[in-house]
Amino acid sequence: MRFSTGLVALPLVLVLAACGGGDAEEGDIASADLDTTSVPAMGPGSAVGVNEVGSGQTATMVPVQNSGVGGDATITDRGEQTEILVRLTGTPANGSHPGHVHTGTCAAIGSVVQALQPITTDATGTGTMTTTITIPAMTIMNGQHVVVYHGDGGTPVACADIPTHAM
Repeated sequence: MRFSTGLVALPLVLVLAACGGGDAEEGDIASADLDTTSVPAMGPGSAVGVNEVGSGQTATMVPVQNSGVGGDATITDRGEQTEILVRLTGTPANGSHPGHVHTGTCAAIGSVVQALQPITTDATGTGTMTTTITIPAMTIMNGQHVVVYHGDGGTPVACADIPTHAM
């Protein structure tokens, strides 16, 4: 039996077309750069969803002690490092707010694990920062770590429980 090379290549063409194959744009990660062998598969019942290297999981920053400060924190697995992007809203205008990864939960904030870049807010009380830490995402995505931003005197004003990665 003889097959045409066109028929053999057809499934590959269909897969590439379905996945949006084509030239990568600036900022895209080539599939060859992804090492998903060390990332456990996550099923339909998981709390976080798909977590391949490079995908981010977002959690809501909730006000602490009626501060009125909110926002969101996105945790992105970068292999042996973790990128943390935080956006705060509702802070005093033109302020600077230190942040950290802490142990614990937002209901019981524990000790500091890693300092994050401070967030400087604009005239509307909104600010954003991105920090890459040298702790693997799998280490802090265990249900026992939070992102906390502080106000004057170090008082916590906003907290996000870091999403749990299915292990």
